[in-house]
Amino acid sequence: MTAKAHLIGINDYAPAGDGGPDLSGCVNDIEDFATVLSERGVVGMKAKTMRVLTDTRATKEKDLTGLVWLFRDAKPGDVRAFYYSGHGTYLTDTSGDEPYGRDEAICPHNFPTAGMICDDEIGAVLSGILPGVRVEVFLDTCFSGTTTRQTTGPCTWTRPRTISPPLDTRFLAEELSVKRPVFSGCNPEVTIGTAGGTSRPASGTSPGDRALTRQTVTVPAMTHVIWSGCSSKQTSEERQIDGTPRGVFTYHLCQVLRDAPQDAPRKNIRKGVCAAIRQDGYRQTPQLEGPADRLNGLIFG
Repeated sequence: MTAKAHLIGINDYAPAGDGGPDLSGCVNDIEDFATVLSERGVVGMKAKTMRVLTDTRATKEKDLTGLVWLFRDAKPGDVRAFYYSGHGTYLTDTSGDEPYGRDEAICPHNFPTAGMICDDEIGAVLSGILPGVRVEVFLDTCFSGTTTRQTTGPCTWTRPRTISPPLDTRFLAEELSVKRPVFSGCNPEVTIGTAGGTSRPASGTSPGDRALTRQTVTVPAMTHVIWSGCSSKQTSEERQIDGTPRGVFTYHLCQVLRDAPQDAPRKNIRKGVCAAIRQDGYRQTPQLEGPADRLNGLIFG
């Protein structure tokens, strides 16, 4: 069994230095997440099996080349992790495979000249994965480019991780918005149980909170698991936490993973992250998608 990770974090967007739509917490996110991979005891996940791209090195060509490297020669039982922290957006769907007419996309450092990396490009790489390869995809970014959720928690600043989509795509999104389901919010209190236990809202949770709960999404055809920092109608935020710029989703994901039992299933970990973010004053709702057996299973398992 082998384990590899491809980690991308971009604070500095083109042009290099000041002047781009820069962020502050993405490189810190990568360092923390890489540490958690080691702490969780993911077999074979070491510094030499992680490819890390930050800032000006995270060009579109290198980002995609890293994805190919990640899955090259992957065999059943191997572990693969792809993590991205940075700006996200959406583009007009030209292939006709999106029900709402738009492709979600992540933004490499040089996106103004090289373009975005859309979900179709990432999907093309993932489609070649052999059954049995244990793949986890983590995205701390916003794909909607719409409403910014402001924090009510104590911090000196908050910033959404989103790039405004092209004008034609925004018009299309507005035209289709009445057809698109809107999800926001999460349970305010959830207990992280083990695979043999239960996780449910604490007593006293209001009907309004339950109505806002976004469940995990079961996608039988998927062979991998995707963790997203927010729903498709929200932005992922970054803020200063204890004086250090961090992505809200990644910070709480790492905290929950450190504290969770080794046999806590993915669904329970996601609920714990959601609760922590809500308690931090945010309304962004982390998403978890994949086949049912993986969602009920152990992370990286």
